[in-house]
Amino acid sequence: MLLKMEADLLSLQAETFDYFLHDSDDVTGLVIDKTQPGWPASIAATGLA
Repeated sequence: MLLKMEADLLSLQAETFDYFLHDSDDVTGLVIDKTQPGWPASIAATGLA
């Protein structure tokens, strides 16, 4: 059970890190506020959905 939880945590960490790599602007480094296509990135705190 502990090994499964550890593997799940590692997977979640990798997916989270990949989100910020994949969904950030190459020029500004801003990360989109939502995963919906065409959604803007802003410096305001809008939260992640």
